[in-house]
Amino acid sequence: MNAEQWNDKYPVGTPVIAYPCVRPEHPLAVAVREQQESGGYVDPGDADLCKRLVTVTRTPAWTLGDGEAVVSVEGYAGGICLTHIDVADDRLTQDHKRLAAYYEALLEAWQAYQEQQPVGPDLEHVLADAAKAVADKEQRQLTEQLEQARRIAFRAACIPAWEAVYEPGNVSDYLIGFTNGEAAAKGAAIAWLQSESDMDPANLEWVKEPPGSRHDRWYELIENHEDGIHTGVGIIVRRTVAGGDLT
Repeated sequence: MNAEQWNDKYPVGTPVIAYPCVRPEHPLAVAVREQQESGGYVDPGDADLCKRLVTVTRTPAWTLGDGEAVVSVEGYAGGICLTHIDVADDRLTQDHKRLAAYYEALLEAWQAYQEQQPVGPDLEHVLADAAKAVADKEQRQLTEQLEQARRIAFRAACIPAWEAVYEPGNVSDYLIGFTNGEAAAKGAAIAWLQSESDMDPANLEWVKEPPGSRHDRWYELIENHEDGIHTGVGIIVRRTVAGGDLT
């Protein structure tokens, strides 16, 4: 599917499952899953290559210079190849079919076994119930992932990702406001600070800080003094990642 075909079918905000590096059927991803399921050690670098994001698209798709079609998603910087994007509803349908086929194969195998080795009829129901339980569990997990993606889409549509916050330290945090971009959030923060104090904007500087688990960008505002000392003013600007604070 090229970028134009994607955009005709899927609007911005579509729930997706994204694989930034390798897809789940890649040998590395298969090996990592097996290690994780067996409780073995998994190299963090390998785990990172195999990560998946349950998220929503945040841009239309576009075509790179080499002809590759990509799209951006919430919680990840840059574009991801469309071949590494599964639309959540489509994936749900695919897994329905896979589980149905698995269920039918189990029943056929059991029936074939019964013809060779007759057993009590109750065991057939036990096997059928077990197969259904596995399918139901996977179905619930997929449904939960889809619901999470829909919540992300709702948040992305209703609440801008960037926020400016005043954290005085001794009382509750004060939300200055939400914006759609970094520059606007920083501008709103400084404007609010000027309304509350007589600090000279020329002495203020944004310092990039390590992000938290719910944010991928984090900046703290500091004041530079003539004696070379830098002090924080309690204001931060940050961008919420996909899935952050949705409850």
